[in-house]
Amino acid sequence: MQISQKTILEMLEREHVRYAIPLYQRSYAWRRTQAADLLDDLARAGALGKAHFLGTFLYNSEPTEAGAELRVVIDGQQRITTVSLLVAALANHLDGQGGHPSSTLPSAQQLRTRFLQVHDPNTPLQPKLRSGEADNATFSALALQEPLPSNPSEKILEVYRYFEQRLKDTGLDLAQVWAGLSAAYLICAQADAVDHTQLIFESLNSKGKPLTLADLVRNYLLIAKSHDEQARLYHEYWAPITGMFQPDPGTKKLDNAIWAWTNLRCRKANAHTPGAAYSLLKRYAEDEYTGTLEDLLEELRGFCLMWAENYRYHAVKKFKSSFDWAKNGPKTLVSDRAVKPASHEGSMSAADIADQVDERW
Repeated sequence: MQISQKTILEMLEREHVRYAIPLYQRSYAWRRTQAADLLDDLARAGALGKAHFLGTFLYNSEPTEAGAELRVVIDGQQRITTVSLLVAALANHLDGQGGHPSSTLPSAQQLRTRFLQVHDPNTPLQPKLRSGEADNATFSALALQEPLPSNPSEKILEVYRYFEQRLKDTGLDLAQVWAGLSAAYLICAQADAVDHTQLIFESLNSKGKPLTLADLVRNYLLIAKSHDEQARLYHEYWAPITGMFQPDPGTKKLDNAIWAWTNLRCRKANAHTPGAAYSLLKRYAEDEYTGTLEDLLEELRGFCLMWAENYRYHAVKKFKSSFDWAKNGPKTLVSDRAVKPASHEGSMSAADIADQVDERW
């Protein structure tokens, strides 16, 4: 692992480096409270002439067809997105004051060209940061000064508008904010091997808001692929999977479906809680499964369709493996046979699982 210390503006300013939030990451989650804390910390650091530590930044590096480096963000998406929103709001604020009110600040155009936008004569204008799937249209519109989408990301817009409002406050010294932002730094780490990335991700996300079962499974299945392949698999399989259960606050319904699928597929052991299902799936995928990732995602998508259509009518209590979700072949442990409890004590049948999930739905 390669580790270095960089200011966040040094990272964003590099001409041939782009950043992307992978599709397996959760959507942008910061709100006004976190944005206020960041802005106050930067203004305070600038006033005192001190550096401000933003935290860690972990990424994988991939080459692009255009010869640039694409840094896929494993940890640090909230910070890099929020700082980019602050720069966009500052550029917009300076536009309202004629673009360049003080010699201590860059101009609005300089802020955009250095930190927010990719100017390549061979490609259309694009942002330096490609945000997550649910947030990218809104983030891109703000970074590129384009009209907002019809259904903008609520949290992206909330934080951006908060920054806009605060920057108009005459009690806020913009020079101090800029000084603090210029000295804000990260400890950057480039992951060496993809096969260690998921373990690092799990460790870094062990604090704060817990990851859901769906978060963990999505990350585990997609993290080893290139960004473009992640996008293809996400749109073809994971987006339909999540869409089947909407509305689904906290992915409760999806977590239940994955829990049931894991137990029915991995017949040699049972996960008695959704939390245990992740460990069971990892052991099965790494020690026994011989099929492809795409087969596994296709099967999960089929199972979730069956679960979403039938569970609410309790038909799943009569579940048999003849449903189309189970792909034929030896790699699918439950295909072409009725689901039966495993021989060891404590195993659960499909009906047992449905009864327990019924209490959580």
